[in-house]
Amino acid sequence: MVYGRIYKAEFPNGKLYVGLTTMRLKIRVDCHMGSSRSQKHRGCVAFNNAIRKHGKPVFTELCTADSKEELDAAEVHWIAKLGTMVPAGYNIKEGGGNGKHSGETKRKMSKTRAGMKMPPRTPEQCLNYRRLGEQNANFGNPRSAETRQKIGDAQRGNKNHRFGAKWDEEHLVMFSERQLGEKNHFHGQKHTASAKDKMSAKKRKFSKEDVIEILRRSGEGETQKSIAKSYSVSPTTISRAINGKRRCYSNQGAIMPNPSPQ
Repeated sequence: MVYGRIYKAEFPNGKLYVGLTTMRLKIRVDCHMGSSRSQKHRGCVAFNNAIRKHGKPVFTELCTADSKEELDAAEVHWIAKLGTMVPAGYNIKEGGGNGKHSGETKRKMSKTRAGMKMPPRTPEQCLNYRRLGEQNANFGNPRSAETRQKIGDAQRGNKNHRFGAKWDEEHLVMFSERQLGEKNHFHGQKHTASAKDKMSAKKRKFSKEDVIEILRRSGEGETQKSIAKSYSVSPTTISRAINGKRRCYSNQGAIMPNPSPQ
């Protein structure tokens, strides 16, 4: 069963436009002609402008496809084969479901938006725009652990859009200045004793018992690398604990490990 078809439109000036449709070609042609007469920006702007200027083009079916994937691939193929991207033709995208804008189209879009500023919004308008709380489509439907894991995996390593990129010095200075003095969201506030204890506990690597065990194993000749592996830390961390360069706390107080046997 035919899923859709690829067609071309040829104008008197020799330029072409390639499109896809799941309708009968005659119906799609009528849609194009209606869009070109509309005052609203619908469909391909370059193609609609060409119809207004040159009149109705000659439409020809190029091929059919049995699936959406096949149809998208066919559109990309024919646009490239016939060279219909602007300015040679009237296609502003490379085709397919996620076609990219041509270089000329990007430049025109950039020029059109140059100097434009976002209108000022009140905090309430910003919250409404972001659709927080009950206005959010996902409200009351928390993502499962599996879904969160998939989202995280999709953003790690070379899959991340910032992978391999580094901020230049100018941006680093700008980010720093945004956090200084009164601009800092924590300006004028202090951590409570309870919060300090929680942060301190989170940074601790070992309990008092852990340090005693590390000293025992080290004293028996076990390598720091082997000890580090069992605690899932670096050998440097084990070395600091053994040599007393890291104060290790427990509920019973604090100890400073002494590497020298008594």
